[in-house]
Amino acid sequence: MIKKYLIPVLLILISLLSLFINIYKQNLNCLTTDEAAFGYNAYSILKTGKDEYGSLLPLRFKSFGDYKMPLYSYLSIPFIALGGLNETTTRSLNTVIAILFPFIMYLLSYQLFKNKHISLLTSFLLPFEIYGKKFS
Repeated sequence: MIKKYLIPVLLILISLLSLFINIYKQNLNCLTTDEAAFGYNAYSILKTGKDEYGSLLPLRFKSFGDYKMPLYSYLSIPFIALGGLNETTTRSLNTVIAILFPFIMYLLSYQLFKNKHISLLTSFLLPFEIYGKKFS
């Protein structure tokens, strides 16, 4: 009976760990120019349907001399619509991804290796790999 619920409970704990590390790192760092550009473009799309340069629903966002992929900005629109344009709502999508990514990696690694232990280890090490580079 306990074994039946062990993996889901461990995955929830790993997701909470990932969430904690994500929020901890967000509080240590100020908003970067890329994050600000994604947030402003999401806000602009929400209000006008155009990006900061006036392009209607672009497939690439021109920003700071380069072109950014639009998925993050488009997926941020609901968070900005609910909470307004601020640092928290701009980073909210990243927080949701931090919660869901260990589950996704567990399923992906289980499909690859057909081993629950390897899949759990992959999910556990994932937050440290993603956010660990920022700890140093």
